Amino acid sequence: MVSEKRWIGIMVSLLTLSLLLVNGCAEKKSEEKAAGDATTKESKATAAVGDQGLGLPLYPGATQDPEYPPINAPHIKNLHILTSDPFDKVVEWYSQKLGPFDIDKQKGGSQAMWNKKTQDGFFMTATITSILAPPGKVAIVLNKMKTDR
Repeated sequence: MVSEKRWIGIMVSLLTLSLLLVNGCAEKKSEEKAAGDATTKESKATAAVGDQGLGLPLYPGATQDPEYPPINAPHIKNLHILTSDPFDKVVEWYSQKLGPFDIDKQKGGSQAMWNKKTQDGFFMTATITSILAPPGKVAIVLNKMKTDR
C-alpha cells in the first residue's frame, strides 16, 4: 500500500503534468484551434493510438483522449488514452508488461501507478485511473521525462 504522503506527491505530480499538457499544447491561434477542434474531436476520440516514442506498451484497443493531446518533445513525452475495459483488467495487462503497480482503491474509484528511472536519465510512469476518467472509461496516462537535462 502506498503511504498517504507518497500518494499525495504522486497526485500533485500528475496534476502538475496535466497543467503542463493543457498549457503547452496551445500552439494554434484560438480561431484555428476552435475550427480544427470542431472537425477533429470525433476522429481523435476513435483514432487508433500510435507509438509516440514512449518506450511503454500501448493498451490494445485504447483510443486517444480528445481532451488531452499527446506531447512529443525531446525532454517529455505524454500520452493520455482511454479504454472501456475494467480497471482490474487494464492493471493486470500492464502488470504483465511492466511489473507490479502500486494500487489504491477508493470510494470514488481506483488508481494504479508504476514508475521506473532508466539508465539514460529518463523517468517513465504509467498511471491507470478510473477516478480521473470519463464515466464508463479507464484512463491510462503514459509519461517519459528527461530527469537530468
